[in-house]
Amino acid sequence: MTATYVDAYRRFPAVAALVAAAEQRDWDTLRTGLAGASPDGFFAVSSPITQLTGVEDWLAAVAAANPTDPIAAALLIERLMSVAWERRTAQRAGNVTPQQFAAFHELLTEVEARERDAITRRREDPLIWTCRITSGMGLGVGLSEITRRYRRLQGMVPHCYEANRRYITALFPKWYGTYDDALAHCRAEAAAAPDGSLCRALPVLYYAEQWLMEPDDTVKQLLAKPAVHDELLAAARGSVLSPSHVAGPDTLFLHSRFAMLLGLGKWWADAWPHFRQLGPYPPTGSWDLMKDPLPTYEKFYAAAEQAAGAGEGR
Repeated sequence: MTATYVDAYRRFPAVAALVAAAEQRDWDTLRTGLAGASPDGFFAVSSPITQLTGVEDWLAAVAAANPTDPIAAALLIERLMSVAWERRTAQRAGNVTPQQFAAFHELLTEVEARERDAITRRREDPLIWTCRITSGMGLGVGLSEITRRYRRLQGMVPHCYEANRRYITALFPKWYGTYDDALAHCRAEAAAAPDGSLCRALPVLYYAEQWLMEPDDTVKQLLAKPAVHDELLAAARGSVLSPSHVAGPDTLFLHSRFAMLLGLGKWWADAWPHFRQLGPYPPTGSWDLMKDPLPTYEKFYAAAEQAAGAGEGR
């Protein structure tokens, strides 16, 4: 098997059609397709759109022509935040120049102003409140304010995966919290979420972050522990492997995380259901932090397939 990256949204024709509408600057098609979408459905579409170079000019014109439209406002805000982080770069804070920080801060200040304007028009707007979690982090508003924004959103749309994904980032030590804070939140939200919800998979995001930030051997030992293995299995069965789950682009990223972490823990047979869903097409960006990403994916895939065929695991 030879692995090839694929953009996750391309595996879902309805999402791909809306991204294509943005590429073609077709607002009517894009707006119609997003009408009535849940916040998670909206962000599954907006995520690839925010990566389109220059799309902010078109979205700014659309937002100006539709000043009361929450979808137009949220799409522009998401794109502007993406541009802001591009200006900052992905370097550690100590390596970011004063000029880069200034450009980053200037654009996020504009974003916050746009968010406040949108909220004055529609106070209970889950899209904008989700955006406010990320913009607030960039501007350093502090954990209490980030938590207030998250809780406001949760009051509107309980168990919103995108909001939880962003909030968990704020709870990690690299932002405002601790590993204990982040894991406690992941477990509590996963336990409260309905069967099939993406939020049932939140523990895998916690362990993926810990693997990224901590020494590799230390985390591999953690992932090999039966209690962690059981937690990952429960998270998978309650989310992306549940018969109640409705698949979307985020499903593929989560399958990648489960496959990667179960593989790192040597639970190969349990990793196989996730590799089987991914096939030879892991989503773009999902394995980039591994050494030799695609060869590593192929190696893990082969080990999981072999273990499943041999009946290993539980």
